[in-house]
Amino acid sequence: MLKEITESMKQMATEKAKGDLALSSTYIDDVMSGDWQVKNNKLYKGQTQINGNEDIVDLLGEKTGDTITIFQGDTRVATNVMKNGERAVGTQASSEVIAAVLKKGKRFYGQADVAGSSYQTAYMPLKDQNGNIIGMLYTGANQSILVRPGPIMGNIVLADEINRTSPKTQSALLEAMEEGSVTVDGHTMQLADPFFVMATQNPVEYEGTYPLPEAQLDRFLFKLRMGYPSFNEELDVLSLQEKSHPIETLEPIIAKEDFICLQREVQNVRADDSIKEYIVEIVQKTRQHPSVQLGVSPRGSIALMKAAQAYALLHHRDYVIPDDIQYLAPFTLPHRMMLHPEAKFEGIQAEAIVREIMSAVKVPVQRSSVR
Repeated sequence: MLKEITESMKQMATEKAKGDLALSSTYIDDVMSGDWQVKNNKLYKGQTQINGNEDIVDLLGEKTGDTITIFQGDTRVATNVMKNGERAVGTQASSEVIAAVLKKGKRFYGQADVAGSSYQTAYMPLKDQNGNIIGMLYTGANQSILVRPGPIMGNIVLADEINRTSPKTQSALLEAMEEGSVTVDGHTMQLADPFFVMATQNPVEYEGTYPLPEAQLDRFLFKLRMGYPSFNEELDVLSLQEKSHPIETLEPIIAKEDFICLQREVQNVRADDSIKEYIVEIVQKTRQHPSVQLGVSPRGSIALMKAAQAYALLHHRDYVIPDDIQYLAPFTLPHRMMLHPEAKFEGIQAEAIVREIMSAVKVPVQRSSVR
């Protein structure tokens, strides 16, 4: 098994090195116009001298996480590889690489030990305007750092137009939301704390969308419908966008550690038995309503209670009141319900059903908040 894992890691690293080699070559072409050439015994890309050019190799290394080297002929003239505290320039490529890349003009993929770490390597020839091979571009992917943090590894994840993502991507997001972890090539990694997901969704009648499965919808705490802004709201949008993007002025309002403390404090907010009974009665009536094919699950009951606890804490209370439930239920329950096709055809909305149910359920008398 260990051998299989090692081979899998090597293959992943090789594929990464190949991809990063292509990306690096494209990036160099984008930022440095002109052909590869040798002038005054120095390697140039257009008018930019490459010998000793630390900026380009450092930038590519930062973007890819790889070791990056540019060769003039068989000699390293720019690299982010450090040896004994200095850049490893002036050294030569191996005879195997020279034979494949410089003499035959082929790409070469292999393995090398770089500064004590094992790298899967990729080389490509650099040609001048006449097609003569005058150097090489190299990328090396470290097998030990293959898994790089992606967008899902943040504290707050925004999934824009989530119903335009593929079912495979939706499934991966579902795992993250449910388990608090992600799995890459059989390796499970815990997500950041705190972690929560916000998502936007297009109407399902638009082309190219994939309706979210009920199991995934059930994992979102709230669902809010946002229509068009009012006249004044849209004026505000224009004013905010006039000179810069609003996100550029965003500033933190709470430290991560303080936010985690607030999350823990929510657990100390009390929900009286009468409040719990109120929640359960509302939820159970969603399962009995004639327009509802599938009512709210127990997960929805828990979500409503937890949301009410947080809402109470934000309003400087250590106890939940019926008003909390009445305010939050229309945002917490409707997306967890599946209506009969006939009800959808008649234009019945799940939000309206929740409000109808709440109007029919007796509101509990608020008990004393004294412990």
